[in-house]
Amino acid sequence: MASASRALAVFQPYWWGDAGDPVDGPRDRCPKLSENHETDFLVIGGGYTGLSVARHLKRRFPDLKVTICESDFVGRGASGRNGGFLTSLIGHDCQHLIDHFGIDKARSLADLMRTAVDDVADLITQNKIDCHYSPHGNLYTAWNQPQMKRAERNQAAAQLLGYNTELWSTEKVQKMIGGGANPNLCGGFYEISRGGNFNPYMLSRGLLEKTVLPLGVTVFEDSPVQNLKCESNDRITCTVNGKTVVAKNVAICTNAYSGCEDLKLFKYSYLPIHAYQVVTEVLPKEVLAKLRWESDRKRCPPSFYTFHRILYGFRITHDGRLALGTGRPRYYWNNNMTVMKADDVYEHLEESLYNMFPVLKDTPFKIEYRWVGVLAATLDDFPRIGRDPSHPNVYYSFGYNGHGNALANYSGKIVADMFENYDQAMEMYKDIDFVGVPPQSTIPHPPEPIRFLAANGLIKLKKFLDRCDDTYFGSDAVTYSGLLAVGYFALRLASRRFRG
Repeated sequence: MASASRALAVFQPYWWGDAGDPVDGPRDRCPKLSENHETDFLVIGGGYTGLSVARHLKRRFPDLKVTICESDFVGRGASGRNGGFLTSLIGHDCQHLIDHFGIDKARSLADLMRTAVDDVADLITQNKIDCHYSPHGNLYTAWNQPQMKRAERNQAAAQLLGYNTELWSTEKVQKMIGGGANPNLCGGFYEISRGGNFNPYMLSRGLLEKTVLPLGVTVFEDSPVQNLKCESNDRITCTVNGKTVVAKNVAICTNAYSGCEDLKLFKYSYLPIHAYQVVTEVLPKEVLAKLRWESDRKRCPPSFYTFHRILYGFRITHDGRLALGTGRPRYYWNNNMTVMKADDVYEHLEESLYNMFPVLKDTPFKIEYRWVGVLAATLDDFPRIGRDPSHPNVYYSFGYNGHGNALANYSGKIVADMFENYDQAMEMYKDIDFVGVPPQSTIPHPPEPIRFLAANGLIKLKKFLDRCDDTYFGSDAVTYSGLLAVGYFALRLASRRFRG
């Protein structure tokens, strides 16, 4: 039954089809670069980060000539493939922020992330971007007692960081996500904010059309950058479609694609992790009836994360489909960016939908869309935003670890602040430890084969711990946590051994 339901699934993000665009992208692409070009500021990458950098630079410096070069089309990468969650989450969770940075810096970071969420909400509403934005906050669900303990711990940490959150009972969570949920559901943690859901691809195209092109930014699609060279502090050259581009400044906004064959940047600063998603057909009325969702669901559609160590993101789309992502991410040998279909992962996601909502097992549905996106994962779970210490006209922002919808759209302000007055910006962001750091400042990831074994070993270990929680309700939590710690520090030790 499961394999049959996947047989006709389209290997394409649902978000593109929802926007009415074909498999090969938008019909109204910007032109490709076809002649030599000079610019004041070259932005490499047309995702959320690149659009944000261009928008903030052009708003602040109207006479600055700003150019975006996108290798394919705007929204082709993670910005048009992710799950469409707008959240202030960064790092692993609220307690992780406090443990990693201390309470004062964690508060500053939480303030920044809340501002970033509000900034994206304002971009959508003020520019009337049609992306099915639903500002209903964010729910994190616990499906066993160990996860509920994490929810309780994060509620306490969130209060210290100034979040408006509530700890929800099983009954309250069921009211939100439907009485047809798995009876193992224990409760949850709810953030009251302007966060919520949207179609990420439609947001990408909307930001391009309504907040970037009208400012006079030059945008080239189908224009991959190659042979990037910093010749001096005011001259950077590269090749695009066989033509020469000369710029005074450059921003690297390619996230997980920074280490690709064309750019070969930051390879030992992050891991390109492949994350998978599925979306069902529009659910028949009898299926919706079994889920027992409330009548006001169009205003507040059910969506949630789980408290697994490798979380799941679930939502119902505006047209009545179920969407589920992550759960079994993968790293491929030597930073391989080739899209891998991974049928076993899609099968796992489909089975997870039935496990979360067992009432659906008697009313099977069809998976209509399945796809993969690539995110940039850093060893400490935090991004890197800064200026190259050796080349003060080279800027970068990457490493969002799967939570970039808010920060990537806000990162352009930070880059523009650094461009305007670097010393003043460093003072402004002195409590945000990932701003102003060299891309290679942390312990680098090891080379192959240790890189492959360590990355996938850590992923498998986390999945093993999640399965233990789901199966045994954390009876050996101390032992499993110890194993996780050993795996983590083994990766760090290997990184130190192979530095440089």
